[in-house]
Amino acid sequence: MRRYLAAFRIKGGSGTTTLCVNLAGGLVKRQLVSTPATNATVRTTTAATMIEGGVKENVLPTNARAVINFRILPDDSVDSVVEHVRHVVQGVHDAQVEIRVLPGAREPTADSPLDAPSFTVLARTIREVFPSTLVAPYLTIVGTDARSYAPLTKNIYRFTPMIADPSDLVRIHGTNERMSVENFEHAVQFFVQLIKNSGGAD
Repeated sequence: MRRYLAAFRIKGGSGTTTLCVNLAGGLVKRQLVSTPATNATVRTTTAATMIEGGVKENVLPTNARAVINFRILPDDSVDSVVEHVRHVVQGVHDAQVEIRVLPGAREPTADSPLDAPSFTVLARTIREVFPSTLVAPYLTIVGTDARSYAPLTKNIYRFTPMIADPSDLVRIHGTNERMSVENFEHAVQFFVQLIKNSGGAD
């Protein structure tokens, strides 16, 4: 949140900037939590993706199992999420629950620097292809292949060069997922311009 607001380069001394960021942070967060599309960017999300238990409709199951998927906020960690789950489960009377982390669990992705030449090139390209766009850091809440590059560089930026409206967002990984012809053209224009602008950038 602070990095997002700091990207607006508020004028004044460091104290003024900090004060403005602190005051505006609550307002921005309140706005983000008001819609499903952005609510997931301010908290670690929880989704029960796999649940199994009984085998017959008139018999209570002796065991039940659930796989819970957490999208972890950068300020959280696998350990802090597990501790939170343990705390919640302890509050359930007579709960006999085993909690374990499945293989492949990953810590949240580290923040990418905003003062790197590669970010400068990215921001410049975005403004050239989408002139009315305000460029600011934003939390990507989907899994991408970018994590495979983490051992090579900290300058990893996830950006989708398309303009999406609410009807597009509800179709992601769902029924009738698609990209408009206009957005396809924007994507081609963006990557062509990014390649042109990238000479010499890290």
